[in-house]
Amino acid sequence: MEHRLVEHLVSSNLGKLGSGQLSGRVRLEQRWRDGQNGIGWRLRPYLRYTVPFSSRSKVGLTLSEEPFFDLNTTTFQSVQGLERLRSLVAITTPIGKHLSADIGYMNQHGFVAHGKDTSDNIAYFSVGLKL
Repeated sequence: MEHRLVEHLVSSNLGKLGSGQLSGRVRLEQRWRDGQNGIGWRLRPYLRYTVPFSSRSKVGLTLSEEPFFDLNTTTFQSVQGLERLRSLVAITTPIGKHLSADIGYMNQHGFVAHGKDTSDNIAYFSVGLKL
């Protein structure tokens, strides 16, 4: 089983780009696994851009990128550097006063040292609560 300690800094308002909104997060993780030695350190910056379909619409197109950087090596984290990249394209829509949903497609590309890279195709659905 893997355990994680996570610290992150989130900004829902990094700025405007055209009519769209940039947001992001920087996450630092310390990971350890039962029965394996070492603590794996990983950095996960995340950038999200959402642009409404029209000036009066609350429904929009969302694009995001999240690279995973392994900062050290352990028995379960064998290579330092870029491990994977998550890319998302989704439709974002409000579903209540404080709720929104993202429905779309995610590709998770895994970078495999001395081997063939992986590519996972994912049907994506998430619900967000804004307080």
